[in-house]
Amino acid sequence: MRKLTTTLFIVLLHYSLFCQMQQDQTILFGNEWIRYDQTYLKIKVAEDGIYRLSFQTLQQAGVPLDQITGNQFRVYHLGKEIPINTSSDQLWSADDYLEFFGEKNRVELDQYLYNEPEQEMLNPEYSLITDTSAYFLTWSDTADGLRYQERPNELNDIPAAETWYWKLGKQVFSESFFDHRYIQDAISFSHFDEGEGFAGRSSSSHLLSLSQVAPFTNGPNATLKLRLVSDRTNHHLKISINDQVRAERE
Repeated sequence: MRKLTTTLFIVLLHYSLFCQMQQDQTILFGNEWIRYDQTYLKIKVAEDGIYRLSFQTLQQAGVPLDQITGNQFRVYHLGKEIPINTSSDQLWSADDYLEFFGEKNRVELDQYLYNEPEQEMLNPEYSLITDTSAYFLTWSDTADGLRYQERPNELNDIPAAETWYWKLGKQVFSESFFDHRYIQDAISFSHFDEGEGFAGRSSSSHLLSLSQVAPFTNGPNATLKLRLVSDRTNHHLKISINDQVRAERE
């Protein structure tokens, strides 16, 4: 038993363990934003949209609304406070609520599993782990938190309508998982390798239709971006749009 313990200790020292996130030369552990003298209510979000937390919902969750004014509420996501809208800055009644814009989980945390995420992530729109984000509601006695500011809907002296605008369209595929596990000296590393992630089904050809496209012929050229992965050593890539070959590579 002693020999086994010593061996494991040496292996751990040699390969090191990483459980931090690095942002602009700053090492983060993910808990820097937490104030341990405050209470937090976890809110799970799996789709992009505006979410409303009513008086009744918060009351049922055990939030002491008889002791909190609306301007004390704060919401955090990924370690940062996000703006919210509250129906009242005073003590709440049964008709009050708060609202925030929530987004599903994508790769905000997954990116730290790659050595070079911008180049190596296969699908930046689809998480490797879960599509559910965590938002945290808390309340504080200090200055007011972030709030959306109301703007008057002023329609006087409006500019002329533009003749065209840019539109971004996305198609996200997640039917198959491509596993390119990084192994060195029989050790399977925790970070992910280039091209690892979720994508469409493996096939020799794919036919895609872009919906709701209304091109403006006098405007600038549109751009098309793809992320591709192949599990074959010999392949030929050809991209055609409306039966016209736009890109080809051996």
